[in-house]
Amino acid sequence: MQRKLAIALFITFIHFNVVSQVSRFGLPITQNFSPKKYGAGIQNWDIAQDNQGIMYFSNNLGLLEYDGINWNLHSVKNATKVRSVLIGNDGKIYVGCQGDFGYFVRNEQGGLSYTSLADSLSIEDRNFDETWNVYKNEETIYFCTFDNIYVYNKNDIEVIKPQNSLEMSFLINRKLHSQEWNVGLTILENDRLVKVANSEFFDAYKIASIIPIGPRQLWVATQSGEIFIYDGTVFSKWTTGAHDILVSALINTAIRLKNGNIAIGTQNNGLLILSAEGTLLRHLNKERGLLSRTVLSLYQDLHQNLWAGLNNGISYVELSSPFNIINEQIVPGTGYTALLDDSRLYLGTNNGAFYYDSRKPNEPFQMLPNTAGQVYNISKINNEILIGHNKGTLAFVNGATTQKSDKGSWTFLRPRKNQEVLLEGNYFGLSLYKWNKNWQHQYQLNGLNESARVMEEDDNSHIWMTHGYKGVYRIELTDKLDSIENVRYYNSKDGFPSNLLINVFRIRNRLVFTSQNGIYKYDAKSDAFIPDQLFNEIFGPDNEIRMLKEDMLGNIYFISQTNTGVVKFNNLGEYVVETNLFNKTKGLLNDDLPNITVLDHKNIIMGAKEGFIHYNPLIKKDFDQAFHSIIRKVEIYTKNEERTSGENYIIKSLVGNQLFEYEQNSVRFSYAASFYEDPDYLEFQYMLEGFDESWSDWSKSSIKEYTNLREKKYVFMVRARNIYGTMSNVSNYGFEVAPPWYRTSWGYLGYFLIAFVVLFSSLNFQSRRHKKDKKMMSLKQERELNAKNTRINDITRVTDEEITRLKNEKLKAEVDHKNKELATSAMLLINKNEFISEIKNGLNAVTKKSSLSERTKELSKIIKNIEKNKKKDHNWEHFEFHFDRVHGDFSERLKTKYSNLSPQERRMGAYLRMNLSSKEIANLLNISVRGVEISRYRLRKKLGIEREVNLAEFILNF
Repeated sequence: MQRKLAIALFITFIHFNVVSQVSRFGLPITQNFSPKKYGAGIQNWDIAQDNQGIMYFSNNLGLLEYDGINWNLHSVKNATKVRSVLIGNDGKIYVGCQGDFGYFVRNEQGGLSYTSLADSLSIEDRNFDETWNVYKNEETIYFCTFDNIYVYNKNDIEVIKPQNSLEMSFLINRKLHSQEWNVGLTILENDRLVKVANSEFFDAYKIASIIPIGPRQLWVATQSGEIFIYDGTVFSKWTTGAHDILVSALINTAIRLKNGNIAIGTQNNGLLILSAEGTLLRHLNKERGLLSRTVLSLYQDLHQNLWAGLNNGISYVELSSPFNIINEQIVPGTGYTALLDDSRLYLGTNNGAFYYDSRKPNEPFQMLPNTAGQVYNISKINNEILIGHNKGTLAFVNGATTQKSDKGSWTFLRPRKNQEVLLEGNYFGLSLYKWNKNWQHQYQLNGLNESARVMEEDDNSHIWMTHGYKGVYRIELTDKLDSIENVRYYNSKDGFPSNLLINVFRIRNRLVFTSQNGIYKYDAKSDAFIPDQLFNEIFGPDNEIRMLKEDMLGNIYFISQTNTGVVKFNNLGEYVVETNLFNKTKGLLNDDLPNITVLDHKNIIMGAKEGFIHYNPLIKKDFDQAFHSIIRKVEIYTKNEERTSGENYIIKSLVGNQLFEYEQNSVRFSYAASFYEDPDYLEFQYMLEGFDESWSDWSKSSIKEYTNLREKKYVFMVRARNIYGTMSNVSNYGFEVAPPWYRTSWGYLGYFLIAFVVLFSSLNFQSRRHKKDKKMMSLKQERELNAKNTRINDITRVTDEEITRLKNEKLKAEVDHKNKELATSAMLLINKNEFISEIKNGLNAVTKKSSLSERTKELSKIIKNIEKNKKKDHNWEHFEFHFDRVHGDFSERLKTKYSNLSPQERRMGAYLRMNLSSKEIANLLNISVRGVEISRYRLRKKLGIEREVNLAEFILNF
């Protein structure tokens, strides 16, 4: 705790000396816009920004406008060059041009319309060449030329005519200063130019810029590079270490930055930033960040970043950012390691090792001799700089590089038990070094044959080495630290989620092990790894941390699969994870072997795909600064009557609460956001109130179109989100889609009138038609009634005939049945009569016999005939013949279909057909009634009749 307090006091002590200065390492992040990119002329002479954040540039081809998404060029009268630009308090954009000056006003459609003020001048006053400067003092606007000064106030123009020609003019402390030939520096007072005392020597110079640096002090720069300080009485030369650069570069312009530094644009050597005391802090030129070596104009915007209008393009320099880049313009290759040794910064890339000496700021990075190739590590141990290289360990001493070992080396570790011993992690395991005035390689340690890229020592003097796709090795050395005594291997079986991407770091004085999913620590009791509760709470249990590094204040810098950031702890152990600021590094960091190097309290170096990224935590970036989302254009779709096909969009007024015709119910919105850092990461969210239920997803698109909107009132809202996650204000546009003519009030009134007329006409028509239809219906009903009666009579007649026919058929059937019964009875009578006749004849014969014996013999013969008749019934064939004639060959059909029937069973069928009772059948068959039932059963069985079928009905229907 005392250590942290001492460090904090130290930083507080030096804060005032360093916080306003940009780090000495690297270049600020810069965006360059070529003329091809912004679509205008090469030269940009002046820069301004309005209250919505939109940028304006006076360009060779007109007024150039940039809203963060689109560039637009607006021409002035005769399409002349625009030399100066100013945003007035009234919202007008005042410009100075070749032979003209005036202003642009934004129209309702969002475009800019130009009005010339010079056209109102007399012919004599109108004859001037260039309007190089435009300034404002409250409501007064000054247009400055080399001939006259034109003062514009409340639509009046006053012409100030100096005695001599003028050079450039400057508004300083609300007073207009001009350089007048043969006079010196002058001030406009009471409508005339008054000479500043002791300024006549400026007749030998051309003043490039004047900056107030105190209550009565002015900083005056000349085009030749000489700078003077005016204390209100005397001009004296300003001595600065950058004097020689300024003199050789020539000064075009200069401004005072909000942090007190001075930015200078030069003719030949780009942009220089000096401290208030004259120390060179930054130098950007064509070889170091800028698009051109000639800087014509400078402007610091609302977010304190710097715009540079160039002789060939525009550059945007992020001065407010705590990040710098050390790219190919400084050192070649991908960044892997860094070391700060006093005034020297060493950097290792895949192309070699390089160094820069801050005591020689004008000298570029130099490559260390014989270090070409892949560099993994640069460390200073015992005053010797060791370089881990793909061709072995190298040492850089006294300007020379020597080879220590020939095995590709990754890293170095100095055991705490013996400071005279050094371990080298190389491609094949560990090598041993010992100190003897310098580090001397001894031998490769046996017992481990794995690539040792990452390793740390724990409190028990164990060396923990992690392998990228195998796991973790715990290495125990002998007491003399000269050989490996034991190696214990750990992998997914010992608690890790997998064997991949495990690394070890010493953080907060203990070892932590990162993996594909979460952070782990070693548990000695179980000899396994368990989740680290603290760090998993900080980073999330499933996060893949690739790099951890702790600074001298206990802050933990990290690189994970998803983001980069820093964890800051307070004295109570509470922590804050800050990632938004580090979104700046998205897509830039080295994803091969991520690296973070803490050089000191204000210099953090991260390896990048191209070089390095430098972070200065003392520069506080206000990434919550407000910015604006802007609806730039509203277009409605309509059919172009002059075209036979296709579509046409009409630009509508940006003034809200517009009424669109229903035929124009397809609307397209174009919008932008005035935030210029990393515009590729700018995202938009929109909602159409009255149509959308909620805000849309974030999208990079800056255009949204709605089609076929129903008639109602709508409000379109849009907001932006920048790379830091900060949201802009909400910009909105209200409009109403009118209903189609057939859904307007007049339309509905027309519908009512038409409906009334139609209803009245319909009722009248229906009344007359009803009467006619009623009469016709009566006639129709009468005809239909007659026709119905006729049909009824016909039906009655047909029905009566059918009934008569059915009755006749029934009577015929009954007659036939009776005839059958009569025929059957007749046949029986015939049979019996024949039998009786035979008996009679027999009895007659008996009476004729005289003797008793003969009579007895004849009676016996009669009795035998009776018995024979009863048993044999020799007349059955005769009966059967007549029976079949009556009953349709019944006996023959029965015999044919059922050949298995006996004669007695066929007779049983015939008697059943005659519908005789069981008793009658018993007499005829000379059997008992019980025998008849048995015969019926046998007959049913042979006929195959089911039990539920009546036998008599079956025989009758056969």
